[in-house]
Amino acid sequence: MVYLGLNKLFFFKRKMNFILLLVVVIFSSCQNDDTRFLPKTNEVCFQLISGEHLSVSETQSNLLTIRRGRLGPLETFYIEDKKGALVKIKTQKGHYLNYMDDVLTVSPERSSTHEVFRLVPHKEYFKIQTLKGKNLTLNKENILTISNTGGVLLRVGEVDIYPASWYSIKEIRVLPFVCQTGLFILVTYLFFRVFKNRVKTNRTSFCTVLVLGFILIFAIINTKHWETNSIIENDTISYYEYLPAAVIFKDLSFEFKNNLPEDFNGTIWVNRHEETGRHFPITSMGLAYMYLPSFLVGHAAANVLGYTTYGYSNPYKLALLIGCWLYVFMALFYLRKILLTYFSERVTILTLVSITLATNLFFYTTIENTMSHAYSFFLFALFLWQMIKWHKAPKILTTIALGLIIGLISLVRPTNALIALVFIFFKVESFATLTEKVMFFWKFKWHILVLIFFGLVAWFPQLAFWKYATDQWFFFSYGDDNNFYFNNPHILDGLFSYRKGWLLYTPIMVFALAGVLFIFKKERKWFLPLLIFITLNTYIMYSWWCWWYGGSFGSRPMVDSYALMAIPLAAFYTYFDKKAIYLRIFPILLIVLATGLNLFQTQQSKTCLHWDGMTKEAYWSNFTTLGYPKGIDDMLDVPDYKKARQGIDEYEGSF
Repeated sequence: MVYLGLNKLFFFKRKMNFILLLVVVIFSSCQNDDTRFLPKTNEVCFQLISGEHLSVSETQSNLLTIRRGRLGPLETFYIEDKKGALVKIKTQKGHYLNYMDDVLTVSPERSSTHEVFRLVPHKEYFKIQTLKGKNLTLNKENILTISNTGGVLLRVGEVDIYPASWYSIKEIRVLPFVCQTGLFILVTYLFFRVFKNRVKTNRTSFCTVLVLGFILIFAIINTKHWETNSIIENDTISYYEYLPAAVIFKDLSFEFKNNLPEDFNGTIWVNRHEETGRHFPITSMGLAYMYLPSFLVGHAAANVLGYTTYGYSNPYKLALLIGCWLYVFMALFYLRKILLTYFSERVTILTLVSITLATNLFFYTTIENTMSHAYSFFLFALFLWQMIKWHKAPKILTTIALGLIIGLISLVRPTNALIALVFIFFKVESFATLTEKVMFFWKFKWHILVLIFFGLVAWFPQLAFWKYATDQWFFFSYGDDNNFYFNNPHILDGLFSYRKGWLLYTPIMVFALAGVLFIFKKERKWFLPLLIFITLNTYIMYSWWCWWYGGSFGSRPMVDSYALMAIPLAAFYTYFDKKAIYLRIFPILLIVLATGLNLFQTQQSKTCLHWDGMTKEAYWSNFTTLGYPKGIDDMLDVPDYKKARQGIDEYEGSF
């Protein structure tokens, strides 16, 4: 007993020393000098709070303007003669910024006095001033000038030209790769230390999840999206704004948007209710629940590290990225448990790799990972695992968990409430088993009532907010011009079109759909719920007025259900797994080809795969390139959003 006590004391001291070391490392990076947010390199870019970059005008090369988009030569500058906060700024052509009589120019003419600027720090931002204290200002024509008033806040960032393919072995940066791989090995070792008593069998699939998790986090870290304005944008703005409104500004009326601080570095999108006059986001708050842990970590880090604390600076963005990764990482563990319940470990491994690397889940985990889809993937996986447990042995805690999860699933994306049909029809194989299922529900009717009650509990904050903002408990916040057209669905377009066809851009799902037939023989208890869910989900998703779902890679609403689609995909692989050795190679070859296509097109999605205007001609003209083919603008067919909102066939489709 004495030995055990000493041993526990030893491990406690070791943990405390590790925590103390971590705290020292964190706080040692919290410098207080004025240039701590300047990059170490002299090659920099200047970015406004709103996301645009300072750029040398292409038409008037002696003027500075702003531009949104990818960095190029015109957005690259060099800082020289750093003397505290005093700098000289040079363009890539070797021309210096200078000023005379309040006019800012970029020219080869030299003036030693008027070339020197002062960088005035504010949190992670800077103002550029002349030596006489005048500010760099943006005029109505988006031209940079010198003025006594105002002054724009700028982020001074490092210019980092990322490789065209960060998954290309020849372009991987050796030192970061070695460090991240070493960290992965350490984490893997610690995982096995913690879970070695639980993972006594099927350890290969456990390791597979760890490797997949490493691949995802490696992609996230090396794309560095937290350094840009590409994290909290588009739909995410509405999902996220509940958090800064409630936690930071403490104003869910959103009146604070009329008096934002000068250094507020985000965007608030709200509509105004005509009758009450109050403001409300267009989306529900389900995703804000999911963001909350990351938001709180980011808020604490921003306070400690000296960033702006309105909810939109780099610590918040990085925390959101890591948070999304954790959700997907946990989802893969749940999915592994689900698959091992019905399939072999070999099939489980093949399915996990397929879902993670060969579908657009990869894109929505590593690139646009603040959209709702990766979070819904986690919730679906968690729901399915709890559902399986509940049908084996209904317990009140499992029932409560199911109620909260289904409530959260529908709150994140209301159409995903269809997953409840899987719960209802699970294990229904015939009319006789349907009767048995009804009797089973009746036997546990109090559990069903508890499930419904906790589903409503998850929704209650949203209902209360709608009541406050609109004086209605139930409110369609999307407005009159965002509708489903069930009499005019675009199912063939949604599945096969070059614009956003699900099966065109994610062809591995063809075999998941084929697997529904195999599931009839392998695990018939899943056949009816899968058939009902896939049919209704496809019909409803592609009855939305914007059936291509705006800017996306592939058909993004289908990502949510990939945890469920993994089951028929595993059934498809199982069929070949029992065949001769030369047939067993087919699933592996299929996964390799589908993964290569998916990763390559993930890269293309930020260049030559247009976000909503792809056509057959545009698709095949750049099928093997990462750049912009000549004349691609003439190949695109941009949607007519006005007609689409009215339910008119603005696009005939192309297969």
